[in-house]
Amino acid sequence: MESADQIFFLDLPKSIRRYRIIKRFIRQKLRLEKSNYRPSLHILQKMFEWNDRFQNQDRKQLYHHLDLFSEKTFILRTKRDVNRSIDLI
Repeated sequence: MESADQIFFLDLPKSIRRYRIIKRFIRQKLRLEKSNYRPSLHILQKMFEWNDRFQNQDRKQLYHHLDLFSEKTFILRTKRDVNRSIDLI
């Protein structure tokens, strides 16, 4: 991160990540989307566990690390934030 010119962190709400996990799982089960693993309920459960762990632990650690680079870090939480950041590039 030291050598990066800009850092973009897409920090979507937990509910949106959860919705997208379910949506992707369904699309993979219907073979509308390719996956590198066999989509199963076990995998779906692991994805939910990852999402919870990210929200409660990993995300806080990441924010702490990003504080060291606050002058070049952009936190994107909404579509509007993403669209604004595209204008910066």
